[in-house]
Amino acid sequence: MLLAVDTSGPDCTVVLADPATGKIISSASEHLGRGHAERLMTMIGEVLAEVDATYSDLTMIGCTIGPGSFTGLRVGMAAAKGLALAANIPCIGVTVFEGIHAGLPNGPAAVVQDAKRGEVWMQVFGETEAGEPVALPPGHAVAALPQDITHLAGSGAALIIAAAHEMGRTGLQAIEGTVAVTPAGIATACLAVRDRSGPVRPLYLRAPDAKPQAKLVADVALAGVVKANTGVA
Repeated sequence: MLLAVDTSGPDCTVVLADPATGKIISSASEHLGRGHAERLMTMIGEVLAEVDATYSDLTMIGCTIGPGSFTGLRVGMAAAKGLALAANIPCIGVTVFEGIHAGLPNGPAAVVQDAKRGEVWMQVFGETEAGEPVALPPGHAVAALPQDITHLAGSGAALIIAAAHEMGRTGLQAIEGTVAVTPAGIATACLAVRDRSGPVRPLYLRAPDAKPQAKLVADVALAGVVKANTGVA
């Protein structure tokens, strides 16, 4: 059974899926804003309990690796890697772009997230391959967008369309309901790359704002929550 978590943004999402069929077994998503460390492990326990499952039923763990909230990403990745290590099962990392793209209709598209501060995070997905994730001002992102890409997903789609209009480019359209990673999206993305090897590392695309002491406090708090819920130190 796959357990996947997304803590890259204001939502905290947990999902269980059947690796053989991709079917969602149980899921939960809460709009927290902050406080993922205090809620994540409890949500995992609740999702498992909903289907009478335990940590021993898990065969792989997945998580989003970014881009997104620096502290939020650390929370999700630390929990995922800790649980995977304790159970001796694989840990799979997928980007927010992959998580959103996995829930889109087939065909070329760009996933664009509002990075604030006058920038967007963007990755272009073609028919057979994907481009590199980039952080750019909206106008520069429009200039970098291939002409055959007309469909945009993500929270930054409106910013790209507005910038394109000012630059005289038309024909771009946002795919509704795709501003964040969904439970089905992260599960599908993780299962699609289940054989991905190598360590799970964050994708920030921007230097962190958090001070070292704040990061340490977040890590210590999460470690305590993981230990309390699983008995794993």
